[in-house]
Amino acid sequence: MSEELMEFSKITCPHCHELLSIPEEAYGQDGSCACCGKTIYIPLPEPVQNVSDLSSEVTKRESDGRRTKNCPMCGETILQEAKKCKHCGEFFDSQPKVKADYGLLLLIIPLIGTVVIWLWIPSLTLMDSPTSKIMLIAAIVVVLTSAIAAFEASANKSAKVDSDSTDTPLSWFLLMIFMWIVGYPAYLFSRHKYGLRNYCYPGFVVALIFLGVSGFWSYVVQTK
Repeated sequence: MSEELMEFSKITCPHCHELLSIPEEAYGQDGSCACCGKTIYIPLPEPVQNVSDLSSEVTKRESDGRRTKNCPMCGETILQEAKKCKHCGEFFDSQPKVKADYGLLLLIIPLIGTVVIWLWIPSLTLMDSPTSKIMLIAAIVVVLTSAIAAFEASANKSAKVDSDSTDTPLSWFLLMIFMWIVGYPAYLFSRHKYGLRNYCYPGFVVALIFLGVSGFWSYVVQTK
């Protein structure tokens, strides 16, 4: 009985929409519907494409000049712009993920230093060495912002757009330590290379306020 069933295929009558069992020898001929009696054409079955043909088609697509890469999960070759591996099904992010974002902290630290200088220094006497206190606060601000910038750059180096750039976490740290007024806004501008927001303009304003307040109270203390 199973052999008899295997010799028949199913088609739908275009007139009465009944499902009909058609023997293989009737393919490509006209016949009558067993339900409505109308004449119908019995089409030939579509050829099934074998696995070797599919493999050669895939190979041809991969060798037509388009750039390819290796899937990081299974190691198979896929197209460069692929968002999903056709072999293992792994999805790829269109943009690398940002692991650390301390932009607001980099802006807040100099502002905190400014407030501390403005509120604390006027209450000190000359015996308290207010100038050294200003220098201490400035040093703390410079070291903290430099360290945070270097750590942020290091944490997000995998998301860096310009991988050939010489901007390294260590170079940012040294630049900000020795030339803070230049390195601080420069790093805030270059954050976009790491997939982060550009804070150059607010950083430049914050740096001017901090240096302005520090310079003002240093001048006031020295003229007492």
